[in-house]
Amino acid sequence: MRYPQIMAMDTDLVTVYRSADNDAEQDANAVRNLLVRNGLNPQVFDDKSPGVVEGSWEVRVPGSETQEAEALIAGVDVEDAGKVDPSHDLDMVTIEELQGATGEMEALGIQSILDANGISALILGSSTLPNLSFTVQVAREDVERAQTALEEARAAGPAAAAEAAMETDRPV
Repeated sequence: MRYPQIMAMDTDLVTVYRSADNDAEQDANAVRNLLVRNGLNPQVFDDKSPGVVEGSWEVRVPGSETQEAEALIAGVDVEDAGKVDPSHDLDMVTIEELQGATGEMEALGIQSILDANGISALILGSSTLPNLSFTVQVAREDVERAQTALEEARAAGPAAAAEAAMETDRPV
């Protein structure tokens, strides 16, 4: 799995995006996903992190990636954000179908792996009817990247997930 090269004590991080809107967390994660898709190593920080203004969210990148990150963010057309893309690149495609008592938990784990790789995923299923399957879907344009990320995660095993969580001070 291509884990972003994140170092918990990296002091050479530069803020390239900050928001205190009602959707600040969602917006910061969208910016992070954009930057990850373009090969950068962003980190998202909330107001519990040192140096972040109360009520806001920030996206930071290593200093060497600042110009590229700012150019990518500046290239997003905010006015065009609500317009529908008529191409089939964004059609949802099922990449995993999980059944049984652990199906929902496995789907959530897969979604977490994809999210860490900047890939948005949708889980379909019903917790009230766990005998039915849970499916994980991604946009058609992300299928290959999603399958690669999942293959790498499976090859790395649970030890890699625990190690990555320790590096970023997040629970597994």
